[in-house]
Amino acid sequence: MKAYVLIKTGEGKAKNALAKIRKLDGVSEADGVYGAVDIVARLEGEYLADLVVDEIRIIDGVKDTNTLIVAL
Repeated sequence: MKAYVLIKTGEGKAKNALAKIRKLDGVSEADGVYGAVDIVARLEGEYLADLVVDEIRIIDGVKDTNTLIVAL
């Protein structure tokens, strides 16, 4: 299964959050972006919900996530 996660961070927290997200198992790619969100991460694996809820959302500075499961 593949998904993209759109991540909003608190002010001044994007760089540290991005560094931690890039180290997580199941994160194949993550980049800081300009726009409505601060980080876009690509996830691959079977337990993506666990990765988002139990690992990404608890990172200091992560304020909100929106997970987009790849369908096609």
